[in-house]
Amino acid sequence: MMRCGLVLLLLAGLFPGCGYQPLEGGAGPQGPQKLHVAGITNDTLNPWIHAAMSSAIVRQIRFNTWIRMTDESLADVILTGRVLSYQNEPITFSLQDIGRRYRVRVFLLVTLTGRGTGAVRLKQEITGEAFYNTGSTAADTRAAEQEATQRAAQDSARQLVALLVEEL
Repeated sequence: MMRCGLVLLLLAGLFPGCGYQPLEGGAGPQGPQKLHVAGITNDTLNPWIHAAMSSAIVRQIRFNTWIRMTDESLADVILTGRVLSYQNEPITFSLQDIGRRYRVRVFLLVTLTGRGTGAVRLKQEITGEAFYNTGSTAADTRAAEQEATQRAAQDSARQLVALLVEEL
């Protein structure tokens, strides 16, 4: 019995891991990439959607990836984006044919280019989506719509970061 335990201890010393090896410093396959978010433009009539989109993208990159954000002069790649469309459509109705539940969609076109070469590394349209219910007052409904717009921007940002991690 003691001999079996000694053999297991010896084997554990010879094979110390399961094959998992963390990347050094949280870097990606080619080392840490430096990214500059040049700005998100707005082609919609929603006056603040591009600000919500920009902050959601920056937040997702900073907190969920190994990609480092930097100034344009130091960046390896530059990310630009355009909010193409904003949709707010009813999906369920009351008996009086009044919308009760809505779907918010934000359509974003992003382009990732190499700073030195100018080569386009990624050009993709992303659709973020969120839902909300109408409130008892117009102000409650407007607040619910704004919150859903924030969630749709966050959904787009999550999808973008997944693409960035694959590309970089």
